[in-house]
Amino acid sequence: SPRPPIALAALLERHGNAERARAVLARFEARVLPGTSAAQRARLRAAMLRGDAQAAYVEARALGVLRVEDAPLVTQATALLLESDRCGLALDLLDLLGERPDPPLQLRALLACGRFGAAEELLRVTDPELLGGLLAVARAYLTIGRSAEALELALAYHTVHPDHAQGTLLLAEAQLASGQFADAAESFAKSVRSGHSSEARDGLARTLAAACMP
Repeated sequence: SPRPPIALAALLERHGNAERARAVLARFEARVLPGTSAAQRARLRAAMLRGDAQAAYVEARALGVLRVEDAPLVTQATALLLESDRCGLALDLLDLLGERPDPPLQLRALLACGRFGAAEELLRVTDPELLGGLLAVARAYLTIGRSAEALELALAYHTVHPDHAQGTLLLAEAQLASGQFADAAESFAKSVRSGHSSEARDGLARTLAAACMP
């Protein structure tokens, strides 16, 4: 059965022993028939252990029609592609997942590829909690240029979590994008005091420059 060696490799990987995990997969692949789905999954897992995003894409595509148990592995391959700045290939694998895509990953891929219309539709029809929560959704709206929606969500989050540093910083960015320069300056200043000095100081400088523009 392919499950024990693949499960063992995954366990070794989680415990930081990628070299032994690769060896387990190599021995397993040598024992199974070439071209079988078991060999394909082993090669996909090995490519991911090497951090080889291109090879992981090729092996994931070669799986063909996915079984339910393949979805987590293909989702991990998609994340590896995004980390390697291959958003187009990541979207292709998300299509392969069909009705089983990971919503936050799907949103990340759409934003990375500049597919803002599709991203906005995903934001419209998906529960914010399934996309990573209010902050993640607010940040996505800010990325696609929908500052009013971003500001509304950032304010809602800030009302409940007024001392959350990332929330305050995002609120400041949304206020700046909405032209609320005085509020943005105040929020950036608060963010500086919360420890996000570099990002917040840069934001404060951008706010003052925008406020002074004719």
